[in-house]
Amino acid sequence: MDNCIIDKLPAEEYHADKKCPTPSLSKGTLHTLLTQTPAHARLHHPRLGGKKKEPDAKLDYGSAAHTMLMEGGEGIVIIAADDWRTKAAKEARDAARAANKFPILEHQHEKVATMAGVARKFIRDSILGNLMEESRFEQSLYWQDSGIWCRARTDI
Repeated sequence: MDNCIIDKLPAEEYHADKKCPTPSLSKGTLHTLLTQTPAHARLHHPRLGGKKKEPDAKLDYGSAAHTMLMEGGEGIVIIAADDWRTKAAKEARDAARAANKFPILEHQHEKVATMAGVARKFIRDSILGNLMEESRFEQSLYWQDSGIWCRARTDI
């Protein structure tokens, strides 16, 4: 693989670190190296024995808010339920996750849409202006530095 920029690479694929020929250095791995130990970085790296984070409702909610702001809601699956306690709600949630989507409950969707709208307005009214309309989001960047593969994912 050569140095490259990939548009709209699914987050799951980016985080799995399978595009580089060898395990790559990311912000998360670098942060772990600087704040913990190399053993911790190895433990958390997806290609060096890393443990995959278990899905959870808080992560789904945050990911849904992020995708609503950055991608207009693509990737969100709205579940028609009051909570996750019913079998049908759990099955719908699990199916969404299996499809690399972010499940959220109906009442959460309204809050996520409001949060994204407020953030967009704040950015539009700031010195950043039309940045949200003029930018390409979620680009995955891959490059080599001194023989070490590196990767990053931009928000804007």
